[in-house]
Amino acid sequence: MTAEKTPTNPHRTDPELSPGEELHVALATLSSFQSATSQADGKVGTIVVAHAGLTALMATQIGEIRPVLGSAAFPVLVPLVATLATFLVALAICWWYLIQAIRPRTVPLPGANRFSFPSRPRPDAPAAATGAREQCAQVWEVVGVLAEIAVAKHRYVAAAIGWSAVMLISAVGWLAIAALA
Repeated sequence: MTAEKTPTNPHRTDPELSPGEELHVALATLSSFQSATSQADGKVGTIVVAHAGLTALMATQIGEIRPVLGSAAFPVLVPLVATLATFLVALAICWWYLIQAIRPRTVPLPGANRFSFPSRPRPDAPAAATGAREQCAQVWEVVGVLAEIAVAKHRYVAAAIGWSAVMLISAVGWLAIAALA
């Protein structure tokens, strides 16, 4: 069994699949990749909730240790300020990554493509009769774009998780130092 490439579909196809079956496989792959992009967005939401809780904890503790700051010795102030600064820098960097993960990405494809809204044919354009093979080629184009978007989103989420760990460590350090002050 060798896979073949056709002029209307540059992707390898299984010669035993009918055009309709091949279109079904392409659409299932499209759906799977769309789910991968949605999963990245869901992870962003989870990270944002965790950040809100951690930031609220830090904010309430700042009010608690304000009296201590005025009387704290220099050796206590330096680590307090350093851990708080680390927390804030990590928060800013993390939010940059989170914004990159959720920012819209519209990639117009060359020519009209009924499966991609940036490349969708104009509503007033005459409907082009397309067979299953041509539709399959259009779906595979969109699958390629979605794969790139999903990979980018997950890279940004992974970076945000790393910076969230830095935030957590600095917050724990800050709270420990504040408790000892």
